[in-house]
Amino acid sequence: MNIVQNTALRPLLRLTDDDGWETSVGQAFDTIFYASNYFAAVSGDAGLGYRQVSPFDLARSVGHLFCCDQVAHYVPAANMMVWILLADDGPVLMGLATPDEVASSGGRAWTVYVLDGAVFGWPREALFDYPQVSFGDNFLYLTFNPDGNGAVICRFHVGELRRRDTLHFQYFVAGGNWYVCPSEMSGERGLFVVQNSTSQLRVFDWRENSNSISWHDVNIATIPTDDWIIRTPDSAEWLGPGSKIDSSVVGAARRRNELWAAWSGARKVAGRQENVFPHPHIGLAVIDLQSMRLTQQRYLWNPEHAFAYPSLASNPGGEIALTFMWGGDRHYVQHGVGFLTGPTELWSTTGDEGITGGGHYITARMAFPETDRFVAAGYNAPRHPTNPASWLNSPRYVLFER
Repeated sequence: MNIVQNTALRPLLRLTDDDGWETSVGQAFDTIFYASNYFAAVSGDAGLGYRQVSPFDLARSVGHLFCCDQVAHYVPAANMMVWILLADDGPVLMGLATPDEVASSGGRAWTVYVLDGAVFGWPREALFDYPQVSFGDNFLYLTFNPDGNGAVICRFHVGELRRRDTLHFQYFVAGGNWYVCPSEMSGERGLFVVQNSTSQLRVFDWRENSNSISWHDVNIATIPTDDWIIRTPDSAEWLGPGSKIDSSVVGAARRRNELWAAWSGARKVAGRQENVFPHPHIGLAVIDLQSMRLTQQRYLWNPEHAFAYPSLASNPGGEIALTFMWGGDRHYVQHGVGFLTGPTELWSTTGDEGITGGGHYITARMAFPETDRFVAAGYNAPRHPTNPASWLNSPRYVLFER
């Protein structure tokens, strides 16, 4: 495994000390668009330099106030960089621009679409949360959670995205489910994974040549959900109640006729006394897309530290890459990347005294056009140099290959 680039974006970029978490990235040719919870940045020279971009300005340009939860991706079939933001007053904002436009404008030229509650027949001020994006052969997929209304799956045809005129889209509301994770590289169908329970996943299957969506329930070994907390060498608490950690499926990717799904798991299965794992870990399910049955359930675990916050990506060559956080016990909290297909390889991209990391998500993506490479947006949080009671979030851009 080879780390081609490993760039710490702080002190290059800074809004506040607490701005570099929930990181996401889109990469195409020499253009990189990077976003965290509160700031965004663009590089037009393959990561040699970055320029900060204001999500607050983008939201104001369409009459809204920026909130949080940004997601970036590149959709090759549309040749579009996609920038998803949440507005403080409810809606999802979707910005579209070609990689050339992103680079030449310094990340300031976007065609912006507003999806508010009224579009879906709810009150216009309905609050949306947890947006994620992926793509298949002919569609961009957007998922999010409207407050109290289940999970929403939307699809947009790449031809309309390319033209950037009026967008016509279809959507489905999974009323009984909550956090929905779209699959990367889903091909001729949209694939989405939710957790029905700690012992069952549900896979939504939306064929691109169909207006109907189907779903299949897949039983898995029970996910441990009790006893998350682990401490770093200086006794700082990681994966505690304030860390946003849970066992939702937060990574999914297709590999030929397999769907891979990933989640964070704790030490104990609820209601049991004994530890199943010595520390929190990452769980993985491999589902056969013909039979819709579980073929493997795997784990990333270590007796010396925890793993958490997985994100998966795949490529046409059949590789599954991931990004993740690890640490605790005798180790400080670090960011890492790796491969799950072929020999499992996991590499750390940080090595300082980080005391936290994760948020709701970090992200891995396939690079383009060099699809044998992957990009990851992650971070860790070293203790603040002048305030030992706090930390300084440190986002990272990583380009890696087998």
